[in-house]
Amino acid sequence: MDFTKAVDDNLHNHLFVSNYDKESFKDIELCLGIDEAGRGPVLGPMVYAALFCPVDKEKQLKEMKCAGNFL
Repeated sequence: MDFTKAVDDNLHNHLFVSNYDKESFKDIELCLGIDEAGRGPVLGPMVYAALFCPVDKEKQLKEMKCAGNFL
């Protein structure tokens, strides 16, 4: 994914979307994680991210120290 336009122009909002096969996840219980970083619109750029993954991957995420309060 090319983030060049966001790096070159951080005064405007940019949306980056990753495509995925919805059919592959239709029968799987998923968990959604959302995070943000930055100082916000008053003090500087802000970045938001959202990620979903199968709930049965909780153990692997915790081993990688990527999951705090998973569920």
